[in-house]
Amino acid sequence: METHSLSTRQYGALLTASAFGAGILTLPRYLCAAAGQDGWVIVLLSGAVMCASGLLYLRLCRRYPGLSLPAIVHRALPVPAAFLSCLLLLCFFLITAASSIRVVTEVTLLYLLPNTPLWAVALVYVLFILYALQGGGRGVGRFCEMTGFLLPLSFLLLLPSLQGAQATNLAPALTCDPSALFSALPMASYSFGISLLVPVFLPLTEDPRAAGRATLPRLLFVAAAFVLICLLAVAVLGADTVSHMLFPVITLYKSVTVPVIERLDLFFLTLWTVLAVRPCLNFACAAVQLTDGALQKRVPHRGLTFAVGGLLFLLMLAQSDIILTIRIIHYLGYGYFLLGILLPILCLLSPRGRKEPSCD
Repeated sequence: METHSLSTRQYGALLTASAFGAGILTLPRYLCAAAGQDGWVIVLLSGAVMCASGLLYLRLCRRYPGLSLPAIVHRALPVPAAFLSCLLLLCFFLITAASSIRVVTEVTLLYLLPNTPLWAVALVYVLFILYALQGGGRGVGRFCEMTGFLLPLSFLLLLPSLQGAQATNLAPALTCDPSALFSALPMASYSFGISLLVPVFLPLTEDPRAAGRATLPRLLFVAAAFVLICLLAVAVLGADTVSHMLFPVITLYKSVTVPVIERLDLFFLTLWTVLAVRPCLNFACAAVQLTDGALQKRVPHRGLTFAVGGLLFLLMLAQSDIILTIRIIHYLGYGYFLLGILLPILCLLSPRGRKEPSCD
């Protein structure tokens, strides 16, 4: 058994954990700003794109069983196209992780540590990511598996906010301009970038067939959870109010009172610091795995993780304000269409790829 192999449960936990972080806190605001009370429709569309991307990559992994993502791309595409694809994937993983750290740091500064320097808070997150990466893919998978219970707990803490929900906030339904739906699709697709992790971590699993069967249910769960959270935010707060809030999901927790806990929002934020660091960690781990595969393990693992950690810290500091980060996230959404849909299609349709034996 490979040292860094993942169990099917760890693989599934890793996929789910990669979705619930910075994206879900900011997503409802931009969906409502674009489509009003119909913002949840954008989540359905982007969720469908995510599932299609995941199925395409599953097909690709089955065609090339046991190969890493760089090896698959180099088998399927000519050398220049394969090199460019791997470089774009690496940039996507690094910038996604850095942008997530920037949003996590912003929330921490805004609600928990307002007088702390930005770099100091970000450095703590980066150091934790560096420490966790030393365990390789299996170490990251274990962390996601052990902290998985926090996710349903955070959902349960949202349920009391339903007392303030009003059905009229969701009406009239399906009346927005279709162009508004597609204009916000890239922003939503960034939050669903987890399908790009499928070909990175699936080859590391102990039983790729079982892990492959568990992939689509995990993706569907993520899409359904995002739809429910967006619907809840609109039903409780109203689309117009949500569109003017930077972090509307945190406002939902502020509206909940629990007899045992005086400030539920602070309790949630403490839990969220654990939840939100997982996407940062997982995409950073994907960057390490991708680079390691491209270099054919010629660079020591410790040196590679330190290089990735340093790049993450610099990329995060380069994002001078949260508005710039939101713009970057929007462009990452366009990159997701390129890497999540077009790349696997090109690999599957490539004449070079058709010559390879299939295990189906």
